Amino acid sequence: MTTIEPESPALVSRNLAAGVRLWAGATTFFFFCPFFAYFYLRSLDSAGLWRPAGVDPPQGSGAAVMVVVVLSSVVLLLAARPEWESAWRLLVALSLVLGLAAVVLQCVAYARLGFGPTDGGYASVFAAWTGLNALFGLGTMIWLETLLAYGLRTRDSLPLVRPRLGALAFYWTYLAGLGVVMWVVLYLT
Repeated sequence: MTTIEPESPALVSRNLAAGVRLWAGATTFFFFCPFFAYFYLRSLDSAGLWRPAGVDPPQGSGAAVMVVVVLSSVVLLLAARPEWESAWRLLVALSLVLGLAAVVLQCVAYARLGFGPTDGGYASVFAAWTGLNALFGLGTMIWLETLLAYGLRTRDSLPLVRPRLGALAFYWTYLAGLGVVMWVVLYLT
């Protein structure tokens, strides 16, 4: 069963574009907290406990998570482009698998982590950022899955899916960009 949009496709597209940009702005404030805490706690370095011995993030798994997230966002961007419209379902499914793999990799990294959020300022910022990254990634993958399910259920759904897919691709790429910035801050500085 399909529903006809009461608004014109151009209006739906503009509304989705505005809404997803507002949501991206709100997301920035969620990630700003650990970003600010990183620089604030690092500058204070109370009693030399910013990053005590043994608090070292797993470089390999951190890089793997970021690579998979970036790949997933690039694949989703391709799916949203008109020249890939014949393969959009396949590309969305691939992006979904990659995004879920990133969440699973983050959970595996937590299981093998040798420190917890109470082991200094760095550890608490690391736990907050990676936790938010996994949580927002999972939420975005749920959004992506519902869009894919709608597209698979409806035969000629591309005109209805295209603006939603564009909005989702924008948000997932934005989230991947935030993740890369924080990954550089946490792992490379």
